Amino acid sequence: MAKNKVRKKPTAKEMASAIIEINTKVNDVYRIVTDLDNILGLYMKMKGDLKEFNAFLEKKVKERNDATKNETTDKPNLQGDTGDEGSGAEGVREKAE
Repeated sequence: MAKNKVRKKPTAKEMASAIIEINTKVNDVYRIVTDLDNILGLYMKMKGDLKEFNAFLEKKVKERNDATKNETTDKPNLQGDTGDEGSGAEGVREKAE
């Protein structure tokens, strides 16, 4: 018979180590994205297109925000055909006298 391998719960030290590793990776990604943003800004300044590029980005962000707001309407929160049945809440509340 095959032996069932049961994974033990991680210890506090293992959890702390995993959290530190995740934090390090997030910080690395943040640094890389910041560096790329700076490089793109320097490139746009070099080309002399910074104002045009910023105006283009603002236009695209506005278009995206408008599209997501009006993309779909909220659907009504109605039950399907119940065949004139009640919701089953009869007798839940006492009648006021």
